[in-house]
Amino acid sequence: MKFIDRETELNELRVIKSLSEKKLFVIALYGLRRVGKTRLLLEFLKQQGLYFFVNKNKTSVDLLLEFQEILKTKKILNELETLPSWDKFFEICTSRNLPPLVFDEFQNFIEVEPTIFGILQKNIDLHENEQGLIILSGSLVGLMKKMFQGSKEPLYGRIKQGMKITPLDLSSCFKIGKILKLTKIETLKLYLLFGGFPKYFTAIEDFNLMGKTAQEIVDFLFLSETAPLEEEVTTILSQEFGKRGGIYYSILEAIATGNTNISSIAGYLNVPATSITRQIDELKN
Repeated sequence: MKFIDRETELNELRVIKSLSEKKLFVIALYGLRRVGKTRLLLEFLKQQGLYFFVNKNKTSVDLLLEFQEILKTKKILNELETLPSWDKFFEICTSRNLPPLVFDEFQNFIEVEPTIFGILQKNIDLHENEQGLIILSGSLVGLMKKMFQGSKEPLYGRIKQGMKITPLDLSSCFKIGKILKLTKIETLKLYLLFGGFPKYFTAIEDFNLMGKTAQEIVDFLFLSETAPLEEEVTTILSQEFGKRGGIYYSILEAIATGNTNISSIAGYLNVPATSITRQIDELKN
């Protein structure tokens, strides 16, 4: 789908890039899942830059080899150079005056290689007067709460700026609706259901649902026998909370069956109310 709006965010990234020509800038770009962080970053990197996806299903060794090949493809490493360690990788990232670097799903390093945060901290401190821009992108809960806001965390105080990406507004969704050949009323219905999360409007194009009614689109995407987004809730909970996702799903299930205050939700789950207040706050946020 055509890239819609986000001019404010792109301009902010361009300003940060110009500042990074004098001093190393490490920023955190965060937001809820499906809000369009990756698409925004890829749009920003079109002129120049390197994109690294932190795949939590890879081993530390395999991921380092993958990143090594990216550096070789971009001629940052020559064919004979190798990366013996993550320390060497981040030394290169912070000291060689590279184009902007994006690490998408950065919080996945928790599972792949937890020592990364201390390694990156060290290299930021050692090379803070070098040129360069490093963007650490991730989800709201996974990235911000676990890594940058706690004073005991290695990267606390090393992030020069945080950028929160919010959903598209209604006017932007009307532009998308026009591309998808939807009437204004059908676009409004979908906006009331999907909010301004581009993922779901993109699915309309992917599955050739242009010009359909909101009801037809919802039926196909969520309710049909082979609905492509049938598992959307469990997928997001799993991505966001990992092995802890079960309790969040159970809370949503309790709410869906009519339990709408903490005490009744706790009763449905047969747990003390005080044991689920944090999870409810995270779901709300």
